[in-house]
Amino acid sequence: MVGECSVGCGSCATCAAGSYHLCPDRTETGILNRAGSMASSLVFPARSAHRLPPGVNPLDAALIEPLAVAYRGLHRLSAAPSGPTAIIGAGTIGLLCALAARAIGMGPVLLVEHHHARRQFAASLGFEAVSTLPDRFDQVIDASGTASGTATALQAAADGGRIVVLGLCGKPAVPVDLDSLVLRDLVLVGSLGSPGIWPEVIDLVATGRVLPSSIVSHEFTLDEATQAFGRALDADPATRKVVVLPQRTAAPRHRHATGESAVPA
Repeated sequence: MVGECSVGCGSCATCAAGSYHLCPDRTETGILNRAGSMASSLVFPARSAHRLPPGVNPLDAALIEPLAVAYRGLHRLSAAPSGPTAIIGAGTIGLLCALAARAIGMGPVLLVEHHHARRQFAASLGFEAVSTLPDRFDQVIDASGTASGTATALQAAADGGRIVVLGLCGKPAVPVDLDSLVLRDLVLVGSLGSPGIWPEVIDLVATGRVLPSSIVSHEFTLDEATQAFGRALDADPATRKVVVLPQRTAAPRHRHATGESAVPA
C-alpha cells in the first residue's frame, strides 16, 4: 500500500470538486496534522490509500508520492503535455519529471542544473543536462526550489510559453519581472500535490515505464536512521534520494551513477 500526502475531509465542496489537496481542513502526511514515517502506525482513509500490484520493488514504492507530484506538474503544462520541455533543477523532483515525461512520450527533455555531479547523473539516465540555456522552450518546469531557478525558468520560456513552478524556496517573496510576464504573454502557474492521478502513476511504476528507485543514492537500515538523516541534510550535490529500509540489516550502501550499489570502504 502507498498513501497520499494531501488528505481532504471528503465532505466539503472543494473535495467534491476533486480538489481535495486544497481542502481547508486537509491534513498532510508528516507535514500537517497527520503522522508521518516516524510514527508507530499510519492510518489513511480508504480513498487516500492505494494498493500496489504484486512485484513492485519497495524502493520504487517509497518514491511513488514524489513521482506523483512530478507527474502532476507535467499535466499542469497542458491537458496533454507534449513537445520539448526544459526542467530547471536536477534534484529529486526534476529527475522524476524527466523520467515521467519520457515515459508518457513527451518530446526531448533538457535539464538545467549548475551542479556538475547532478548533470553527470542526469546524463547517466539518458538526459541532456546543461549549466546554461542554449535556447528557449514553450514548456518549462521550475523544480529548483530557489529564487535563482525561478528567474532561470522565466528566461528559459519562449514568448507565449508556459511555466509550471513545482519547487518551494521557503521565502515570502521572490523577485519576478512582471512586465516581462505581460509583454511576453507568458503563463506562470503553480502545482501543489498530486490530486486524482495516483492510479496512473502507480501504473507507470508497476509496468516498469518509470523506475523511481533509479534516483536513490543511499540506502540505510532502521538502526542507521541517524546517518541517513545526516546524509540527507549534508547538501552534497551527489546525494539525491536517501531511503531507510527497516527490513534490511546489511551495512548502508550508496549507489554509483550506473545504479549499482556498493558498501562504503
